[in-house]
Amino acid sequence: MSNAGPIRILSVDDHPLVREGIAGLVAIQSDMTVVGEAANGREAIHQFRVHHPDVTLMDLQMPEMSGLDAIIAIRGEFAEARIVVLTTYAGDVQVLRALKAGARAYLLKNTLHKELVETIRAVHAGKKSLSPEVSFQLAEHATDDALTPAEIRVLRLIAEGNANKEIAPGVGLLLMRLSAGIGLLFDAAVALRSGPPTGAVLLHAFSAGLGMLLLAGLWTPIAGALAVVDALWNLFSSGHPWRWIMMATLCAALALIGPGAWSLDARLFGWKRLEIPDRKRQTPPPL
Repeated sequence: MSNAGPIRILSVDDHPLVREGIAGLVAIQSDMTVVGEAANGREAIHQFRVHHPDVTLMDLQMPEMSGLDAIIAIRGEFAEARIVVLTTYAGDVQVLRALKAGARAYLLKNTLHKELVETIRAVHAGKKSLSPEVSFQLAEHATDDALTPAEIRVLRLIAEGNANKEIAPGVGLLLMRLSAGIGLLFDAAVALRSGPPTGAVLLHAFSAGLGMLLLAGLWTPIAGALAVVDALWNLFSSGHPWRWIMMATLCAALALIGPGAWSLDARLFGWKRLEIPDRKRQTPPPL
């Protein structure tokens, strides 16, 4: 694959009109050119070996050998291959399989010409491109492969325009909530089994309630603040000081930065995460 000159493209589709349309679109771009065409997966593998294109546009449903099998074969032989999937059906579960096989992007065939050429440039530059429209429909309609709720939530976030750096904190906050909630519930259950006095029973039941709120991500800032008070009380009235210091720190963080995207707070009230500006990346004011 070349590092200089126009972007060299391999067009793979079993419909000649689609290949002609791609060739016509690429012809009016000054920074790209079609170097080869193929009508099925077997031809795609051969053409890739001959031309070593910078970007391959791959259909999925083709005779003799599917696009998915061709992607697996090409990526197995050329790990650096950059492949864009072009598909007719947004909900086709084969799109997910293609992404797992190493495709860098996927688009619908009826996508705007501008979006297609921009995706080619982005993939050539080493980026991954995911159409919001396609990802949203895929999350809504893909059922054949039994997507997990977590996979669907991630696809929804991508469809809403969230980047990986915006999705990752949501996962971290979810793990923080689960750790704090399970910890509070476990401690309350252990304490209640020992048959404490009536006053202590009420306090431990209160702790268990806070744990349930944190698990659900409901009223997280309030539950987190109260859990800090509860952890500090346990710090001075029971053993395991470092455990309760960690619990207080964890709950304080949740109270300050919020529950994350995967919570009842986010669904019911729109509370997700308090954005903390990165001072190192702020642009200095003009002189």
